[in-house]
Amino acid sequence: MYSMYSKVEATKDHAVHSNYKSIWMAKSKDGVHWSDAGTIHEVPEDSEKQIWACAVHKVNDKFVLNYGAYEGKGDTTCYLLKLLVSDDLQKWEYMGKEYDIVSPPNADGSKARIDTVNILKYDNTYYGYGTGRYAFIKSKDGLKWEFSGTTDQRVDFSEMLPKPRSIDHTSIEVGDCAEIGNKYYFLAGCQDWNVR
Repeated sequence: MYSMYSKVEATKDHAVHSNYKSIWMAKSKDGVHWSDAGTIHEVPEDSEKQIWACAVHKVNDKFVLNYGAYEGKGDTTCYLLKLLVSDDLQKWEYMGKEYDIVSPPNADGSKARIDTVNILKYDNTYYGYGTGRYAFIKSKDGLKWEFSGTTDQRVDFSEMLPKPRSIDHTSIEVGDCAEIGNKYYFLAGCQDWNVR
């Protein structure tokens, strides 16, 4: 189990992410009782870089972890995912800049959010669903990704009340995607739904 992690005491506003500089791991034999296994990845404490959430998928005999990477320099939008790779789910290494996933800009040229992509494989293609307008991505090898549309092109929000007011911004947050039986399920949250 993996989570973004701060080594310093959290602020009152949990959304202030400037202290999240690590990815923390826990282990379990039964999926119920967990023990601390330490951090598996960190950015320098004295840098502006930050880590925001993460998700893991399997590619052949390897595991790939993607995480939202704030690069600092005044950026307040997470427009970048970095990938780590592991043989055993315990030792991870950065795959390199050529594997980074950078969100296309919004129509007005501003940076578009992409955050924590959940991956499913279907018919020899990997599909990723993440938080952000352009966070529907696909890949043939599970390592190199291309953008393949916007969230509102892939998910029908018409039956949901209230309709999200800001599909093109950040209000839709993906919780997970899962294959159960012979169907695929998409779990999401929205600030508008939380209010109601």
